[in-house]
Amino acid sequence: MKKAFLRYGLLSGAFIVVLFTLDMSVLGSFGVSEVAGYISIVLSLCFVYFGLRYFRDKQNNGVLTFGQGIKLGLLITLIPSTCFGAFDLVYVRFFNPDFYDKYTESQIARLKATVPAAEFETKAAAMREQMKFWSQPWADFLLMFLTVAAIGVIITVLSAFILKRKAAEKTVQPA
Repeated sequence: MKKAFLRYGLLSGAFIVVLFTLDMSVLGSFGVSEVAGYISIVLSLCFVYFGLRYFRDKQNNGVLTFGQGIKLGLLITLIPSTCFGAFDLVYVRFFNPDFYDKYTESQIARLKATVPAAEFETKAAAMREQMKFWSQPWADFLLMFLTVAAIGVIITVLSAFILKRKAAEKTVQPA
């Protein structure tokens, strides 16, 4: 299990960092970048599925219980979650230190276009307070870690369910 965890966790972690580096350097709009970010998270977490399949087929004699799948999938998910939290922290601290200011202003502009004028100032002040909170290093890391981890849990459960196979269900594959 350790071999599958490390191999597929590290592949997923590297993949998420590469995809987000491309996203940050190519896409300019926050809206487009946000959608591309979630797509990148899902794509990088596909390694959970491949890690479970590898473990089942190559290391565990074609057997994978749901519990084993959950355990391994969550272990794999820890690596890209940590990688992305750390990557985002480095990105906003060193490469784009005014990220949160720009993001806040883009969200306030969006609010101005969608919220009635009477509510705008209240909502804009609340948005500024939220961004002040999330721009703290520990909160920034935690938010990014939990975002990837939450999606990873969903992919883990689906993958474990799809790939589970008991010893009696093992099919003979032609040579």
